[in-house]
Amino acid sequence: MADEKITNLTELTTPADDDVSPIADVSDTTQAVSGTTKKLSWANIKATLKTYFDTFYGTSGTGAGWIALGTATYEGADDPTYTFSFASDMTGILSAGMRIKLTQATGGTKYCIITAVGAYSGGKTIITGYFGTDYNLENEAITSPYYSIQKAPFGFPLDPTKWMVTVTDTTLRSQADPVNSTWYNLGSVSISIPIGAWDLEYFVVAASYKATSATQELFCTLSSANNSESDYNYTTHIQISASTYFQQGLTRRKPYIATSKTTLYLNSATNSGGAGVTIYNRADQKPTYIRAVCAYL
Repeated sequence: MADEKITNLTELTTPADDDVSPIADVSDTTQAVSGTTKKLSWANIKATLKTYFDTFYGTSGTGAGWIALGTATYEGADDPTYTFSFASDMTGILSAGMRIKLTQATGGTKYCIITAVGAYSGGKTIITGYFGTDYNLENEAITSPYYSIQKAPFGFPLDPTKWMVTVTDTTLRSQADPVNSTWYNLGSVSISIPIGAWDLEYFVVAASYKATSATQELFCTLSSANNSESDYNYTTHIQISASTYFQQGLTRRKPYIATSKTTLYLNSATNSGGAGVTIYNRADQKPTYIRAVCAYL
């Protein structure tokens, strides 16, 4: 049969696995410098395409959403944050917010959220991961590492309580004779925020007593020091007129970015202090809490 143009051939809409197509293997020059014509089965075409697209979209079933990575190595711990590395430049592949799945002999399959990707230096890229409440990265071999750009790849736990740092206090805290506009860290309540982006919130029942009826003011804040207001955006305020005692639940919620592990202190202050005045955190009535939920969740 005479050669025909490809456009004149009958179309095969549903090829079988053993159907073949011609292909020029340019790595084989036995027939010509430009390559050697060989056959390629539809089964091998499908297998090759699957392997290629799995690197972008992951596999189906229990592997849905996960993309395989090269060998990972344990680097260090600052619980609940851990570091691990890859012996290649991962700065164009991994970024903060992506999910990681890996396996260790101790604890089996583990998940984390990437919170930082270091520069490629010394032949490796160091990754910082937040492993939440359920997982610890051990100083041992890491096998089967995967990453995902999806919010919910197969198996990844989405319960926000697993990706949350919480401090709770249930004890009555007080400061007698407070100096006006001076910040006090009642009960030394604080929270340690790991590296990453966080939805940060606190709640406290704040109270004040003054022997004589008068206007009273109370302020609460989260601060990087235990005796200051480092960011007024985390400050709440209440003022009551002609009162000897008042209390009010105060809360504030705002995003927080930590480039390094940071301690924040729950501080209180008043502008109506002096002798005979006492300010309180009434955690004995309603628990005081500071809560940071991973914003990448």
